[in-house]
Amino acid sequence: MKRTIILTVLTVFSLSSWAQPKHHLRDKKEKVDAMKAAYITRELDLSSDEAQQFWPVYNEMDKKIEELRLATAEKMMKMRDEGKKVEDMSDEELKAMMEERLENDEKIAQIKKQYHEKFLKILGVKKTAKLYMAEMDFTRELMRKTRQGPPEDREPMRNR
Repeated sequence: MKRTIILTVLTVFSLSSWAQPKHHLRDKKEKVDAMKAAYITRELDLSSDEAQQFWPVYNEMDKKIEELRLATAEKMMKMRDEGKKVEDMSDEELKAMMEERLENDEKIAQIKKQYHEKFLKILGVKKTAKLYMAEMDFTRELMRKTRQGPPEDREPMRNR
């Protein structure tokens, strides 16, 4: 009986520590998304009317793009976890992988083009241009802060 309790406790602890990285990454993404929303809202000086129309559309676009990027990332992580390296793959496998990546990039470009028209209708030309600048500036600032932050907040670079 005592052994069963110990095994149960160890299993719960190991499962919770195994699940923690995904939860940790989700928390970080939510935090970054909130910072990005605040930054964009401030830079665009959105009225409450504009914000009410803009954010659902922007979030919808962001979700579609994130799904495509996540699908690509999951495949790459699966390959890495299986120990596959470029050197171990056939030309056909590599070509298929690269074609799929390019197709995803094209899909992302199409999504951005589709939502660009929506942003123009909601925000007008000047604020849409400011949106794109704000996105780039936010990304640049986030990268700068990440490089300067404490080591535990940085994701390690993997050898390629």
